[in-house]
Amino acid sequence: MLLVAYDGARFHGFAAQPGQDTVGGALADTLSSMTGHQVSLTCAGRTDAGVHALGQVVHADLDGTVLEKWAGCKPEPGTVLERLATSLSHQLGPTITVIEARVALEGFHARHSATSRRYR
Repeated sequence: MLLVAYDGARFHGFAAQPGQDTVGGALADTLSSMTGHQVSLTCAGRTDAGVHALGQVVHADLDGTVLEKWAGCKPEPGTVLERLATSLSHQLGPTITVIEARVALEGFHARHSATSRRYR
């Protein structure tokens, strides 16, 4: 599970769209490039073009061995996720920041498990 923030001014929303620069597309492409595995993302709520977010929840189904391979070792629990969040933020920043990365509970779904959303 990723908690992300972004300045959506230059993006055509969150959802990946062919030929468009989107937040979800940039995040999925970078994560896929980093791990060497095709990654698809699910977000709590898609945003329109130009919309910003602070604390949007996104999930990707990644096997723990993929993350260990990316890290180059079997690190202490949580450490690899901290490194992943930092690396994603460095590669995507300053427009997209990964605030936190963590293992979600079994059955978690970013969109269907959301208990609230707030728009302003």
